[in-house]
Amino acid sequence: MKYRLNALHVIVGISLVSIAVVALMLDVARKRAKSNLIYSLIPRENPTRPVNPLLRKAFEYIRTEHIPPGIAIDFGAGYDGVDSAYLLKLGYQVIAIDHVKEMLQVLASQKAIYPYRSQLSTIVSRFEDLNWTYIPQVDLFIAFYSLSSKGVKDFPKVWNHIVAHIKPGGFFVGDLPPLPKNDLLKLFDNFEIMYFDKINALLPKRDEEPQENPPYYSAIARKK
Repeated sequence: MKYRLNALHVIVGISLVSIAVVALMLDVARKRAKSNLIYSLIPRENPTRPVNPLLRKAFEYIRTEHIPPGIAIDFGAGYDGVDSAYLLKLGYQVIAIDHVKEMLQVLASQKAIYPYRSQLSTIVSRFEDLNWTYIPQVDLFIAFYSLSSKGVKDFPKVWNHIVAHIKPGGFFVGDLPPLPKNDLLKLFDNFEIMYFDKINALLPKRDEEPQENPPYYSAIARKK
């Protein structure tokens, strides 16, 4: 009787292990299928959009000061790599951060990026979960359509990390969340603001543009 019970325990144990292994395999397959689906949906054609006009404007100031290229972060880099490629060609080491792994995979494979891949590193993380311990201080921090997203959680905490990781004399160039203008200006107490305007101010004007309330703003600022 005792032998039968032991044998039964062994059979039950093997069955449970088998079920766990099958469940793990199914989970891995599901995640892989999801990743492949996302990857397949990201456009592969060469990006046609121009470099963000705010970034070009920032370099009007940077070139005037004869500041050499250093380390840059592209926060919410996406997949097209246009802005990252612009910085890479100028000699920057670029850290591209996005929460969608497949986006960064496509970005790294873009034709404009490929020749400079040794200057590029990528980090997959949501902004609020990013481990800033391993992020170096940078000379340039760009954030287009990422911080301005209403989906960014715990913005004050994220912003404090951003400020701490910009070197003195380094630049923030990007879009800001939909907060009152005075609250946004207070974010730059430790910066010299070189440009501050509504987010689409540098784009061609369109008739009957939608009015945002509060409006979104963009900024170019240099840390003191």
